[in-house]
Amino acid sequence: MTSKNVFLCCAVSFVLGTAVALVFTEPDSNLPSLNTILGTDSASEELTLTPDSMATLAPALPPIINGIADLGKMTPVEFLSVLKQGQPTVECIFREPIKNWISKKDLPGLLALTGSTEPCPSVALMSSSYYDSRNHSTVGQEAAFMLEGYRKGEYPPELNSTFFDESLEASEQRTKAREEIVQWCRSQLTAAK
Repeated sequence: MTSKNVFLCCAVSFVLGTAVALVFTEPDSNLPSLNTILGTDSASEELTLTPDSMATLAPALPPIINGIADLGKMTPVEFLSVLKQGQPTVECIFREPIKNWISKKDLPGLLALTGSTEPCPSVALMSSSYYDSRNHSTVGQEAAFMLEGYRKGEYPPELNSTFFDESLEASEQRTKAREEIVQWCRSQLTAAK
């Protein structure tokens, strides 16, 4: 047997041994089991789909959103619900803005979320050069960003939903701008009645 064959046999043995070890190793108790996702009926270990809210498989967002088709039939409020399930320090990237996705009928749901301080990933256009993994956004901030997208007729309406300048003056300007967009959207709802 040549040294090449010996090496090949050793490599195959290593791969098979590793695979067997992984199959027969007890799962890590910190990780959710497959049963948590799919559920089991109590009579057997047969995996079944379950209506349990902990076992519901949520829709996932692609790494880069290329257009409205990537969002499926999600409404903006549903998008925020899916977005907040991601790591808060990761951005959701859009290749380019989506025109007229957010409509007047979405305003009440988005307005209701503007006060939320729940951590949430930020949104950015692919053309943005700013990325800050130390800071996260909030559901309220992202809802306000969507309201601005409604006013501008495209989402995302700007390069980023997070901010470069963390000074007190810049924070006050952002608060004032946020209050203004919320007031503008409320006036749009009352004007239609």
